[in-house]
Parts: sequence; C-alpha cells; structure tokens
Amino acid sequence: MRRKFFLPVCIILVFHALTPLSAGTTGKLEGVICDSRSGDPLEGVSVMILDTPLGTASGRNGFFSLSFVPAGKVRVRFQMIGYRELLIEEVEIRPDLKTRLPDIHLEQTPLETAPLVVRAELPAIQKDVTGTVARVPGENVNHLPVDNIREILGLQTGITRDGHIRGGRADEVLYLVDGIPVRDGVMGGMGLSIPRLAVQQMEIQTGGFDSEYGNVLSGVVNVMTHSGKNNASFRLRAESDDLPRITQKSRETRLAGLAQGPLVQDKIFYLAAVESFAGGTRWWQDFRHAFQMPVARQSSGMIRLDAQAGPAARITLLWQGEQNQWRDYEFSWRFNLNGLPRRRTGGTRAAFTWAQILSYKTFFTLILDRQQLRNRIGEEEIHAAEMTPYEYDFFLQYVVKGKRIWQTDIRQDVWTLQGDLTSRIHPCHSMKIGFQAHAYRIDGSIIRYEPQMTYFGKPIFGKPLLNYSTQYRYLPRSGNAYLQDKIELPGEAAVISLGLRYDFLDPRASRPLVEYVSTSPNGMTGEIRSWVKSSFKGALNLRLGFSAPLSESSFFFANIGTYSQFPAFHYLYAGINPVTLRNGMSVLKGNPDLEPERGLMWEISYKNNFMKNSVVTATYFSKQTRNQLDTKTFIPGNSRISGDYGFAEYVNQGMAEASGLELQVSRNGSSPVTGSLSLTWMTARGVSSTPEKAIDYFEWGFPVNAGLHYLSWDQRITLKANLECKLPLGLDGILIWQAHSARPFTYYPSADGIVPDDQDAPFLPNNRRMKTWSLVHLRLARTFAFRGILKNATLALDCRNALNTQNVLWMDSSGRIGGELFDPGAYDVGRRTRTVLEMTF
Repeated sequence: MRRKFFLPVCIILVFHALTPLSAGTTGKLEGVICDSRSGDPLEGVSVMILDTPLGTASGRNGFFSLSFVPAGKVRVRFQMIGYRELLIEEVEIRPDLKTRLPDIHLEQTPLETAPLVVRAELPAIQKDVTGTVARVPGENVNHLPVDNIREILGLQTGITRDGHIRGGRADEVLYLVDGIPVRDGVMGGMGLSIPRLAVQQMEIQTGGFDSEYGNVLSGVVNVMTHSGKNNASFRLRAESDDLPRITQKSRETRLAGLAQGPLVQDKIFYLAAVESFAGGTRWWQDFRHAFQMPVARQSSGMIRLDAQAGPAARITLLWQGEQNQWRDYEFSWRFNLNGLPRRRTGGTRAAFTWAQILSYKTFFTLILDRQQLRNRIGEEEIHAAEMTPYEYDFFLQYVVKGKRIWQTDIRQDVWTLQGDLTSRIHPCHSMKIGFQAHAYRIDGSIIRYEPQMTYFGKPIFGKPLLNYSTQYRYLPRSGNAYLQDKIELPGEAAVISLGLRYDFLDPRASRPLVEYVSTSPNGMTGEIRSWVKSSFKGALNLRLGFSAPLSESSFFFANIGTYSQFPAFHYLYAGINPVTLRNGMSVLKGNPDLEPERGLMWEISYKNNFMKNSVVTATYFSKQTRNQLDTKTFIPGNSRISGDYGFAEYVNQGMAEASGLELQVSRNGSSPVTGSLSLTWMTARGVSSTPEKAIDYFEWGFPVNAGLHYLSWDQRITLKANLECKLPLGLDGILIWQAHSARPFTYYPSADGIVPDDQDAPFLPNNRRMKTWSLVHLRLARTFAFRGILKNATLALDCRNALNTQNVLWMDSSGRIGGELFDPGAYDVGRRTRTVLEMTF
C-alpha cells in the first residue's frame, strides 16, 4: 500500500523536474501602449501592479504582458519620461485567465503633472475560456440580499436554489478557499465558511473545469480572500430583522468587521475579519417556550498575513475558524422541543503558502494546510434509561414525551500538501503541473435509534427500533496529480485546453465477511468468518476544451471530459468497526471498497456581444453519472440480525443523467442597469435522490425501483433575474427574482396513514408535480461620503421574499401541503425585512 501511495507522488516529482508549471489564484494581464496623438506604439513604458513587486516594460510594438498577477481587482500604473503618468484602477484579474486591457494612450507633457486616474473598462467577453464560469465580485457577496455562499450559488444560471448544479446532487460540489479544498471529508459539503467581508471574489464553474480541479462531479466554487494593502482600512457591518411592530421576522442579528493594512510598509500586510450571527430562526415563537433566545448562534473568523520575501517571493499565513450551534425543529415535536437534540459544528484551519516567481514566465506555489472539524449532535452521553421510544399522542400526530435517541461526535484532522508550478514554455503554451497529498485521521461515534415508520409517516408499534449506531477510527490517505496545457493560437485565433488528472484513495480499512445462519423460522444470526483488506482506488480523467472567435463580437467554446468523485468517509466506515459489530449489526453498513462515482460531461456555448457591455449566451450541456452511491438490502426483513429488520450496505449501483439549455443576457460596466436575465430548460433523472433511498423503500415495504425517474430537484423551466440599478436621490437598488416550474413528489395516497388506498397500484417515485415557485428579493441602499476618519457609511433596507409568496417545499403522499398536520414548514420562509448599516474607515 505504501508503494501505491507514493507512486503518484514520484510521478509528480518527475514531471516537476521535466516541465516547469500554477494554482487557480493568479491570472495574466496584457495590452498595447500608444501615443495619444500619433497612435504610434511606445517602447519602454514602465508597467507596475501597485501593492505587488510585479512589473515590466513595453516592447517595440508597445505590447506588454504580465503573468502571475494575483486574482481580484488591482491598480496598474504606466510611467514614461515626457508622458503623463496613468493609473488604471479596478482592473479585474480572473484566475487562470487572460485580462486584456483596451489600447492604452499616454499624453505627452513637458511638465510633471498629477497622474491621470481612470477606471478600467474591460471587454464584455472573456475569449480565452473553454468552460462555463460565473464570477461574483466581493462587493456583490456583501451587498446581495443573501446570507451565505450557498445562497449566492443558487443565484447562478443552471443552479437550483438549494445548490444542485446542472441536475447533480448537492454534495457533488468542490469548495475551495484561495485554491485549497475545504470539504467535509466525512459527511460531504463545505467544511468551513468564511466571513463575507473577507471575500474578494468568487468563481463558480459549472462545466468544463480544468484538470487542476478534481474529486468533483458537478461544479467548482473557488473563493478568493482579500489580502492586506499599504493603505489601512476598517469596515463594520450590522444587520437585523428584529424590528419593532414587525411580526414576520426570525429575530436575527448579524455583525461583521474587517481590518486590513501594513505591519511593515511594502513588506508585511495583515487582514482580519470576523462575523457573528444570533437568531431565533423562523420558529422562534415556538422555541421561546422551551429555550432562551437565541437558539441559533454562528461565529467565524479569519486572519491573514502576507509577507514580501524579496522581489520575487511571497509568504502567506492564514488562520480560519468557525463555531455553530442550533436546535432542530420539527412541527410534530412542537410540544416537546426539548426532546430534539442540540447540534454543534465547528473547526479551524491553518495554512502556509509560499509563492515564488522563478522567472518572467515561471511561477510556483507550495501550500501546507491543516483542517480540523468536529460535528456533534445531542448531549455528551445517552443514558440507558433514555434508550426507549418516544411517545405520541392518541392520534399518532405529535410527539408528546421522550427524546430522540441520537448522539454523534465526529472528528476529522486533515493535513494537505499541495504544489503547483506554471510556466509559459512557449508564446502559445501555458502549462501547469500540480499535486495534492492528504493525510486524514477520522474518529466517529454515533448512537442513533429510530422507530420504524410507514411511508405515510406513522410509527409501526411493536417493532424494535432501527439501529443506526456506529463507531470508527481510521487513517485514510488520498491525493492527486494533474497536467494541464493551454494552447493559445497566434492572433487570438483559438484556444485549446488539454488536461490529464489522476486521483487516488487508500481507505486503509478492512471489511468483514459475514456468514448468516438460520436460527429459527423467522431469525438469522451473523458470524464474521474473516476480514478482507480494502483495495487501493484510482481514477484517471481526461479533459478537452476548445474556444474560437466567430467575429469581433462573438465566439463559441466546447468541452468534453470525464470526472470522478470518491464517496465521503462515512459511507466507507459506518458499521464495520469490530466494536460496532460486537454491539450488534447496524441497519446501514459502510463499504470501504466503494469505487469512485464517475461522470461524463460535455457542453457547447455561443456568446455574442450584441451591444456595448451587453452579451447574450446560449449553452447546451449533457452529463451522465454512473457508479453512483446507493444502498442494497442483503437480509430479508423478517430476520433478527438488526432487530427484525436486516441491514443494508452502501454500493455503487446508482446512475443519473441530466441535460439542458441555458440562455442568458448580461450587462456589465458603468451602465445604470447591470446584471443578468436567464432561462434554463433542464431535466434531471436518476435511480435515487439520496444514497439511502433504497433502504427507505425496503423499510416501507415497496420494491426498489431500478429504473430512472425524475429527481426531487428536477425543475423543468427556471427563470432568474439578478439586477442592480442606479436610482434617483443617490439610491442603489438590487432586484433578485427566481421562478421555476413545479418540482415532483410521489403521489401514493392513504386514508389511515398505514396502508395505501389502492394496494394494487404500483409505487412510482415522483409521479406528480407540486406548485410553481417564485421569489423576489429587494434591496435599497444609500451611501454617504464623509471627510475624516469615517470615509463613508451605507444605510440599506433588505427585503427577502418581498411579495410574501407562499412557496411550497413539500407535499405528503396524498397531495396535501404540510401533510395531515398542515405543517407550516412545508412553505418556504415568508417575508423578512432587515436594516443594514455599513461603515468604512
């Protein structure tokens, strides 16, 4: 196993020695400098990126090019004796892409005059991309009427409001902060959040991502943070919906702050950001009878130090932390909320980054990162007296006594070593090579028992509780290596992107071989005969992208690639530890020999700059996923292995497919109205919406459906509008509107909640549709400028679901919104109005 683990690393080192190569946190800047009168190109003009050591001079044809420019907004200074100095502000550098400035004209002047300061106007179309990428500037992250990165994700074309990218599952998304993965390796999803004020920009890739991004099936979210600058600044932000005389509120308050500046001028810079949240949730009127307010708290922080270690090296130290705690709410428990467990999550992350420019065309980064996460559910211990089922009222509608038996403590400690090298080995070739190596320590302890339920939500009395308990401690290893070549043909004729990636996982676990022996007509017992070591897993993926201009104002791109993603560790290790097996077989058992899920995706896109700063885009995409995670039941339901239930094991037998057409019109620049309008037509079908769906069918007594059906997030038509506008009286307005056609649900009615009305009717998942869905968010803001320490202050009114639309989230099997209890949680959150104050010093 050690040989297999180190083999990819050895391959990387060989490539490293042979081919110089970069991470997705830098871009390229180029342009042509001319005399403003004659139009002749100017040679020898000094070009500097302020607050960095990067600089160059223009050549004989006036052309200049700067590689490895930090992503985000930069200021560029142009100087030449006899000409007026020019400073261009807010030049946006995008990761792994080229930013070309419009022709730069310098004015001749015999005297020294004040610099001319202008704001960058960039081309409306980025012509060196070969995949679908959406960019969200840091100002939008803070000003949009949303609460977190997940909600920003849901505003983009082709992504549902709950984070499903182009029909994929929500956990098929890779989150990165400054190019480093921040994934929860045990349960999936984003590991740690960061304060929004610290975000410089977000890149959201929904198709055609390069080979440096892997272990992902649907999309990549790369969050880049601010770094300190020579000019010190401070920002404070406060917002709350807990306003007097307003009953529609969640009693939420958010506070945030950011400080940045130099510790040593031009040498060492700092940035510190914090954000805290306290609230009562939408259910505060019920919670206040059981708990003190607030019932939900969240805090996050980040500290970043950047040091200029010489003219060509930069060292970054980063610390990130987060703590969350909240209470679950279920409407059927509203008279016994103390019986639901408390939840707590949190963690820290520390990273060291060394970035070195070896020459004007070669650059590398080396990163050492450690991430520690902890997820807790319930109290510290569950006593034996509490291991009893909770009690319902006479009508089996509300839980009136007892506690949910659920206690979890999962810890993970992840060390990551990452290296990236990039080089422009030829005027037309930009090559990258990189690697990651991850070492994990996974500790999990779960005690969980649930009553058996009918499909219609009624408890089955006389049946033992289902045992989902498990315990594990493992030390898996994983990593990857990639090679990426970007070929730019002369004269911007075309761009070709070629990528090769290898991912591997060594679970370092053994799985039990259990033989089941009949002990009675209705019972069986399991005996462990031996243990089998899990195998080393690897996945090789190829990526190909192509883009070319069709005219001065239009271009197209196409890409095709294979992708893979290893299952989260809980699916590998749950229920197979010897300690767990000695205490009785768990209902749901992990499988350390799970293969990676695999996908094939392709897309083709056309863009046209039909008027100044306005672009229309049409994209068609298709994706197929196989080896998808699912469950398979191995023991008949009348066995005694797991309490008259049997058990199920995670397996690779699912599949899914999605395809769609995305149409978007966007407008940027200095126009009074900017933003985008989009329409997406899409279908998403699969074997199951979640890995546990098959065991749910078995519990309910239904045959497992092996065919494809529409998934729970299938919304055929989606309309979105994200608009910003300048209004009279100095007001700034934001309008967000989303609407989509009805999502599916399973119609299988039952009058008594025990048996279906028509017992001969086949059970067909997601055979009916709910109601259409529409949501409007509004924001009005006014910024006031000051002289002195306080630079400016912004007052804003933020209205979520401004029309107070009752959007349906779920229906029961009889087609009732909220089921027989008419649960208000079946509707999305109603109108919430917040006041926001932000100050910059």
